[in-house]
Amino acid sequence: INVIKQIMDVSELLTELIVDLSNYCKIYYYDTLDNHSRIEPIRENSLELESLACLTSWYLQARLDASKQEFPVYIKKNVYSPDIITFDVLGHSVAGVHGHKDKPEKVVDNLILMTKQDYDLILTSHLHHFSCDEKNEVLVVSNSSLMGTDDYAAKLRLSAKPS
Repeated sequence: INVIKQIMDVSELLTELIVDLSNYCKIYYYDTLDNHSRIEPIRENSLELESLACLTSWYLQARLDASKQEFPVYIKKNVYSPDIITFDVLGHSVAGVHGHKDKPEKVVDNLILMTKQDYDLILTSHLHHFSCDEKNEVLVVSNSSLMGTDDYAAKLRLSAKPS
């Protein structure tokens, strides 16, 4: 499927999911930039905010404003950077990054130093395989790819189960 159709389909599916969930609870939606959605294929020539991922947030905002949810949906802006999500869940401080700018062994230190906040959990995904670790009482969880092994991973002789 071409990339424009992918964005439209995923944005609509995400909207439908959020609307359905909002019938039962209040929803806070966050997103982050990644390295897969840049318009310019050559990383060094790309502008960070020229990302197709920005279209999903824009679409969600427009569709959610037009829908009638029983509970409100809040699309949250990232405080520190378009590629760092921070939020609290039941008294636990959480940060999320795609991870393309973060080495797993450095993500805890770098995010704490950059944001001047302590975290209980940091979520990443860039490595495309599941992993879980702890550093100084901060849990670091990386989910695998939604589709499992992609062409790039297969070329590197890597595989992962869909997540």
